[in-house]
Amino acid sequence: GKMRAGEDCGEVEGEADEPLPGAFLREVGAAAPGSFLLLQAPEGPAQLLERGLEQLGGGDLAGSLDTFTTCLAVLRSQDDGAAQQVLVDVPDLPAMLSRDYAICECLLRIAHIHLQDGRWEAAKASLRRALAAFPESTPGQLSLATILGMESASSSAGEVERLLVSAAQPTPPVVDGTVPSSGGGRGRGGPIRGGGPSPSSSETASASSAGGGAGFLAPVLLASERDSEARREARSRLALLWYQTGKTSRADALVRSMGYRLRLRDAILIHDDPQPDTKLLDKARIEKMDTHYTIIDDALPSEMLQSMLRVFVSEQDAGIPVQIRNGRAPATPFWREHRYREIHGEYFSYAHKLEDKPTNGLDVVIQHLWRIAQKHHPESRDAKFAEWWAHRRPHSSGHQCHYDSENEGKGEVHHPIASSVLYLSESVGGPTLITDQIRGQGIAENGVMAFPKLNRLVIFDGKVLHGVIPGVGVKEDGARRVTFMCAFWDRLNVRPRAETPGAAQMMPLTNCKHYSWHRGFLRINKDDKGNPDFGLGKKVCGGRPEGLTRLAKVWEFVHQGSSYRSNAKKETNLSYEDCFQGF
Repeated sequence: GKMRAGEDCGEVEGEADEPLPGAFLREVGAAAPGSFLLLQAPEGPAQLLERGLEQLGGGDLAGSLDTFTTCLAVLRSQDDGAAQQVLVDVPDLPAMLSRDYAICECLLRIAHIHLQDGRWEAAKASLRRALAAFPESTPGQLSLATILGMESASSSAGEVERLLVSAAQPTPPVVDGTVPSSGGGRGRGGPIRGGGPSPSSSETASASSAGGGAGFLAPVLLASERDSEARREARSRLALLWYQTGKTSRADALVRSMGYRLRLRDAILIHDDPQPDTKLLDKARIEKMDTHYTIIDDALPSEMLQSMLRVFVSEQDAGIPVQIRNGRAPATPFWREHRYREIHGEYFSYAHKLEDKPTNGLDVVIQHLWRIAQKHHPESRDAKFAEWWAHRRPHSSGHQCHYDSENEGKGEVHHPIASSVLYLSESVGGPTLITDQIRGQGIAENGVMAFPKLNRLVIFDGKVLHGVIPGVGVKEDGARRVTFMCAFWDRLNVRPRAETPGAAQMMPLTNCKHYSWHRGFLRINKDDKGNPDFGLGKKVCGGRPEGLTRLAKVWEFVHQGSSYRSNAKKETNLSYEDCFQGF
């Protein structure tokens, strides 16, 4: 985005060794006719694009939407021409953008704003317009594939795969704002046949000078680091899609090319066999596995459950047809007021002191869950704090396998004593995978999958690796997988309540001007009937429990299709980074 005075553009006043700012370049761009869009300061397309990105980063959705819309109008008012360029100073974008690329970028950001506001149809429309302007946009292809995949509709399955295949291909060079017609770039060939390594520096470097109307600037390869990251994510999503649809050999080839040695086995990614390892599990092994987790059905008494459903679950989440108003389906205040995003959302949670006397209905729910945890995991009695958070995810959405840690693992790694998942929906989304893998102690051998069931509680050791496997197949009714997570800590860095959601903030119940969702918990429902064991649910146990899949294998070698356990003696230097998940 910079040049030196006097370079191929006539005489320009200034020091010879002083780089000229992008704004000045926009003005002198007229010295090379046909090479650049002549941008009128201070509000040309570049300034508008930069200002819109700054507003979006600051959370000003309405302002950024207006700015990007204005930028689109300015770009479209210019004469058509493949050689026209826009100079910008944005870290995630190339310094020089073609006009079509700039139009695509505006539409991608507008789609992002619609997604944050829950307008999925408007987001899809913007993404399609973005790809119409610049079909080779890797982020655009990935974003549209992600939304269509989240909808889990049978009609879009083929389009999702085509978009991912195109986005996963190596980036073609873009010279003077045009894509070469030869060379089989993204979207110009068949499915990936083995793929290749992660994008190298050559993918994001400038192309060699190639004449044409560029004048005093060399042609560029339109691939930023963001494009490379989108390509890597597209490859992972494509491999997962192929695994879940039975195209194992193609998925293995792609995963090998990405450098992974292990992957989650088919019984986990597809999860259609309720008991795949019956012959491998004897009583002693089952008892050893069961020390890491407990599954409780009917965990909450009826009044507690109803209060949780009122606050966290809408009719749409439960799969009940609802009327769409203003492009949005109705949702409970909790999700709206936290601006919860189902795609790439920000983490937030709330903290409770367990020694304090309950002052509201949610305190009572937390205390009730703690009583269950203490009954089945006695070490939970040492807990001083409870931290909870919630998720509302589409059927095909997963959650990468991870370890629970204070402040998301930033700084010192400190795990909770026990973690738990309470299902507030059922028959939508994939299972929760819990393994026996502990950080720094090798790869998991055993695991269990607990499937969503209303009012089911899963409690597990806070140190073990766990995650959510994406749902498989079609789910047309728009239902959501709604879960309430609660971790019990011996110590926790509790943050003061703030105007925006964040990690481990105190529960906002009194003198709160920013939220209304918590009003559903202002009334205390003890529901204990004087019996210390009342409403503590029923433990799911036995050799073949319903909705519970025990696993004697978790990982498979990509190149052999065999379990990690059976090959442990052959390769012992394996780590979490060697393991492919795809979500």
